[in-house]
Amino acid sequence: MEYFIFVTASRTDAIGINARLKENGIKSSVVSTPKEAGLGCGLSVKIPTTDYFFAIRVINQAKKYSVKGVYKVSETPFGKTIKRL
Repeated sequence: MEYFIFVTASRTDAIGINARLKENGIKSSVVSTPKEAGLGCGLSVKIPTTDYFFAIRVINQAKKYSVKGVYKVSETPFGKTIKRL
């Protein structure tokens, strides 16, 4: 399974981004930031890979959230791979 996470600067940003994405029909959720990311407030927003470009547009249009990094996460039965974009 693959998905993207947006690592945010604050918990408020994570909750705000999640709400904004849901308002725009994107299936998102607030998750703990993987330790491999090594930055942010501890919360991130998870989205399906199919919604990546639309999510970027929604977040940028809001002009009020701070995203510290975007990561692509790939999970297999053998472990998890996290790649910064």
